[in-house]
Amino acid sequence: MISFFLIPFLYVFKISFSTPILAQPPYSQIFDFSQNFTNWIKLTWDNYLFILEDNLYWVSYLKSIKVAAISTILCLIIGYPLAYGIARASTEKRNILLMLVILPFWTSFVLRVYAWMGILGKNGIVNSILLSLNLINEPLAILYTDVAVYLGIVYTYIPFMILPLYASIEKLDSKLLDAASDETVTERGDVDGEAAVNETQSDEVSSGPRKIEMPEPEPVDLLDTAGAPLF
Repeated sequence: MISFFLIPFLYVFKISFSTPILAQPPYSQIFDFSQNFTNWIKLTWDNYLFILEDNLYWVSYLKSIKVAAISTILCLIIGYPLAYGIARASTEKRNILLMLVILPFWTSFVLRVYAWMGILGKNGIVNSILLSLNLINEPLAILYTDVAVYLGIVYTYIPFMILPLYASIEKLDSKLLDAASDETVTERGDVDGEAAVNETQSDEVSSGPRKIEMPEPEPVDLLDTAGAPLF
């Protein structure tokens, strides 16, 4: 499985050290065994230097990382409560909720993206509702903005966040939560009881020594049942 991702990455990594040429394939070979031993490997750093010199590439790279990080956090914030609710729902409701999560996969990705373009367009549903409620005077430019990008990414990848989380949460024993809750209550009770004992002891110390009153001894009848003295 690792080689499935590693081999293409190494192949692209090798191409990054090649020189672009007008040929097939459109890059030079970095290994040329027809030359002398010292010239077998032909590497160039021009591609990496070009990326560092042109702001367009590294700015786009940093912005891509920013969009990916924010989108992942949003998917986690939205997906975890949904996954937890699905895992703790009854069997009938759970099947329905899982079907609703998987349902978007039945439609083509391109069609879903075009549907969002229609929803967020100037003549789309969002602007139509806002105009009908007199919340805005003119349509908002929502498309081709960061908001539209985040919305599209979160909508597309939220099922990939919900399903793995659901699979993990569903395996957890719910009795562990009850046991942890009982343990928390017990610890709180022990803390409260210890605090009450400490408070009582502190009151006794502050009030000084207490006088203990002993009850008066009751007279002892030295006669037996017949009325004769025992001694």
